[in-house]
Amino acid sequence: GGEGEGGGEGGGAAARAQAPDPAALLGSISSCFDSYMSIYVSLEDKQIGEALAKLLEGETWQVAAAGRPDGRVFTSSKELFIALKRSFKRGTALQMDAVLFELQRVWGKHLRAYAKRVQEKLPPPRAPAGGG
Repeated sequence: GGEGEGGGEGGGAAARAQAPDPAALLGSISSCFDSYMSIYVSLEDKQIGEALAKLLEGETWQVAAAGRPDGRVFTSSKELFIALKRSFKRGTALQMDAVLFELQRVWGKHLRAYAKRVQEKLPPPRAPAGGG
């Protein structure tokens, strides 16, 4: 009788000893989605691109010469950085390094596109007055 009971308890201890460590499981389920995350990155890219196009369409390219510092910044610039911050928050919530790496490329692409557009709106640089 005592052997059977002891075997039952020993079996329970063996089962507990073989139970996976919760830390080892961390990320194993989410890693199943890794190959599909390019769809998420593409969606973020499209969403930021559409937002940027809308912002540029509505931009007046006028800023206040004086006054509050935030009045001396293009509205599209402020709104673009808000959109990028939201994208960053969504991306970091996923806790997937590869996704964040791909998202930083998307953000850089849109920031470069915006910088190019701003540069097109700037007056041409003047030659220095001294002649050199």
